[in-house]
Amino acid sequence: PYALEEACTVWEGVLIDQKEESTSTDMPLGTAIHNIEITLGKGGQLARAAGAVAKLIAKEGKSATLRLPSGEVRLISKNCSATVGQVGNVGANQKSLGRAGSKCWLGKRPVVRGVVMNPVDHPHGGGEGRAPIGRKNPQLLGVIPRLEEGVGKGINIVIFLFFVAVNRKRKKK
Repeated sequence: PYALEEACTVWEGVLIDQKEESTSTDMPLGTAIHNIEITLGKGGQLARAAGAVAKLIAKEGKSATLRLPSGEVRLISKNCSATVGQVGNVGANQKSLGRAGSKCWLGKRPVVRGVVMNPVDHPHGGGEGRAPIGRKNPQLLGVIPRLEEGVGKGINIVIFLFFVAVNRKRKKK
């Protein structure tokens, strides 16, 4: 985890409140966690990238509510394990690779601007010399226009119902 020093103790535990004898394994609300299991016994699957951290925001019955790095609020079982703290290597995405060749070795493709393409390749393409764009950006592939808050194809119904409830509360205020 991030910000560890020598001789620090790292602990991993389940998201459930244990008996009074074993208070070291319960996680209080607001705890920053990472490497979270979705299915019991399957191993950590959520918040594993460099610098990622999720927050434990509620515990009700057999489930715990987490706020993931993407902002998604998700319900998982309290018995699923997680590691306390933030994943290390926080500045990994800010590291300058230095040149195009280094990016190429990592399998990253070049980003070509639409303005420099031909009109058959991009809505911004074409024109004589350095022509202005002349229109708005095209809609991203796979995104339905003006429906950014729509339900995705593989969305979990538990997550969706939570968002519906939150939106209703916001509209009432």
